[in-house]
Parts: sequence; structure tokens; C-alpha cells
Amino acid sequence: MHHSYYTNELLFPCGPPRVHPASAPSILMVQRSSNVSRTDLVDSRTGTTIWSRDEAGESVGADFIPASVGKYDVLFRSNGGGGAVDMKRVDGATGQSQMWTQQYVHRRGLPIPDITGDQRYDLVTRANYSSSLIWLDGLTGAHLFTVNYGSFDVLGAELMPGMSEAPVDVVVAAQLSSAGGVRRYRANDGAVLWDSSPTYNNQTLIGTLRGANGTSVILSGWRHRGRCVAFDGATGVALWDDVPVADGDIGAIGATDLTGDGNEDVFSISAGMLRLYDGMTGEEQTWFPPLAASAPQGAALWMPCPYCLSHGSPSCAGDFNGDGVIDLGDLQLLLFNFGQVCP
Repeated sequence: MHHSYYTNELLFPCGPPRVHPASAPSILMVQRSSNVSRTDLVDSRTGTTIWSRDEAGESVGADFIPASVGKYDVLFRSNGGGGAVDMKRVDGATGQSQMWTQQYVHRRGLPIPDITGDQRYDLVTRANYSSSLIWLDGLTGAHLFTVNYGSFDVLGAELMPGMSEAPVDVVVAAQLSSAGGVRRYRANDGAVLWDSSPTYNNQTLIGTLRGANGTSVILSGWRHRGRCVAFDGATGVALWDDVPVADGDIGAIGATDLTGDGNEDVFSISAGMLRLYDGMTGEEQTWFPPLAASAPQGAALWMPCPYCLSHGSPSCAGDFNGDGVIDLGDLQLLLFNFGQVCP
């Protein structure tokens, strides 16, 4: 299952993808197989299948790209497994019409605002076991340009609000003991905005945290070191690098602000326990009781609110954003996920 929540306004600029304006948000559910794989687009409110598509090999629907106001198409991608290694764009309304195919590209496609002049969203993606980022024309699939990180493999890419001449930037992490790290690019032309210190040379990208006053923090796993590193989103300077994780790839996950400082925080799994850390300082929050856990193969987070946790209750009814109070913030989150966002 992919994208069961649609709170990232950079990935979903018109709100949750819907086949019809009045319908519930749509969810991609996949059954992957080396012979034939199936993708179902499902109504999130009723569980009804809107459409199904079978693809040879391990090709499955994995990402959405904005098509028009309030509507999205689906990006299918495959790493082979009996089929082609490619990415293709499929009509999101029916799941039938295939708009284009681009070979040798199969990792996540990130939609970026138009850079070709056709007033349609374009894409940043990457190939398997490659240090290159690839820019594609979102409408035609045509190759626009490539930027090479210079490492062995780019392990993760995320969109961030632009901090210079572009509305959106791309932050990536790369692995290689002599040339990996974390880097921020400008999305409209691939210009490098900053590089992390060469000390952090074998990195994966966990995600980003929102800080107070519009600041941002980038979380990265330090491969083979068992540690999580936080970088200042504006400068690339390391804020902390000593939070232990059981798995340098996926051993941590961002969380809503639980410390009350206006910055999002971090949960990490180490030594069989889930612990909470301050997102800006990396300090463990000892008021949160460690919970037994194992290193995840994927990450999902259910958050008890701190007030209810301190009073022996797992959650407050209606506290959808986990901040310990029931207010307009919860209503906004509810409307964003289930209300009509785009006209």
C-alpha cells in the first residue's frame, strides 16, 4: 500500500488524488510478483476498487503525478524481475491509457513544478544502483538532463520548499565510503546548493522534519555506523549525529512536535526499544517510556498524544495530529485528508 496519507503538499499540490471531485482520496494497493503484478486503485472510504491493472514482472503503481486541477496520473515502476526495467505514466482516471515509457528508470518519481514551459508538472527520478538524478518531461517522458552525484548509489530523494530561485528543491543521500553524503539541488536546473561534510560519506535519506519559523531538518542514516544524523536544511551543517539506530537505512522516523518547542521530533529503534529524541538537539526524551520494538522493514507511525500518555490513556478521541489537544489543527488535518481540497 502506498500513500495512505496525503499531507505532503509538495507531492500532492492539489490535495489527495481523487478520480472524481466528490469522491474519497484514492489509495494504490499492489500485489508484486516476478511473473505478473497487479495494482488496484481503491476508494479509501469504501474499499471499492476503482480500477485494476496487471503488468508483466514486478511493475506496480507507486507514485502520483499531477495531471490537472485535483487530478493525478499514476507512475508505474519496475526493477525487472521477469519484466522490463522502466517507468511509465498511466492515466489515473481509468488505469488503462499508457502515456509514455522511459527505460532504465525505476526508482521514485518526484513531481516538480513545470520547467519545460508546457504548464505541466515534470519529474525528478533516478535509476537503480546509479549515482545520477534524472529529470524527465512529465507530459512526454522525454529525458531533459542528468546530474551525477559521483558516488555508487543515490539512496533516497525528497522534495523541499525552494530556498533560492526555484519553488522546490531536491535533497538526496548517497552511499560510498569515499564520495557519498547528503546534497541539496535546485529542482529547476539541478544546481548544487550545498554538500554535507565529507565526514558523513555513506548515507541514506530517512526524511525531513519541519522546524519552527519555517526551518527544516534533514534526517539521514549513517550506514554501517548504526547512527542517525540530522542536517540543517538551509546549510547542510550537521546538527547532531549520535542517535543510535538498529538499521542505518530505516531505523528512525520523524514525528510531530512532542517536546513543545515547535520542531518535529524523532523516534528511533535501537537495542530492541523505540525511543523519542528531540529533533533539533538529538537529546533523548526520558519522559517518554521506551517501547519494545524491532527494526522495521518499512515505517508507519501511530502517535499517542503526550497528555493522554501521561494520564494512562493511549489516545484522546479527536486528537488526530497527536499534539495533546483537540482544536482547529485536528479539524484542518481531517478536512485535508477527507474533504475536497481542489475545486
